[in-house]
Amino acid sequence: MVLEIVVGIAPLLGLVGTIYGMIELFGGLGQSGLGDNAVLARGISLILRFTMAGLLIAIPSLIAWNYYNKKVEMLAVEMESVCDEFLRRQYHEQSLHEQARR
Repeated sequence: MVLEIVVGIAPLLGLVGTIYGMIELFGGLGQSGLGDNAVLARGISLILRFTMAGLLIAIPSLIAWNYYNKKVEMLAVEMESVCDEFLRRQYHEQSLHEQARR
């Protein structure tokens, strides 16, 4: 459950960071004009850092979520087959007992 939330939120946080970086970029450009390349480079760098941070959280979380999700599915199938076998044996034993009574 927690991994699913992290997987869903991390890219959104990266997107929020990207938008924040764009706000900072255009705010800096509005004050200094287009002549200062350092402001432009700083803003783009900030945008890329936030995007990278969101992806660095989302990708490993997605891998872990998929791994555990598959593991739970496999355990559920295994439990289902064990329960099915148990019920078959119980039914078979009950049938044998009923036949012995007759």
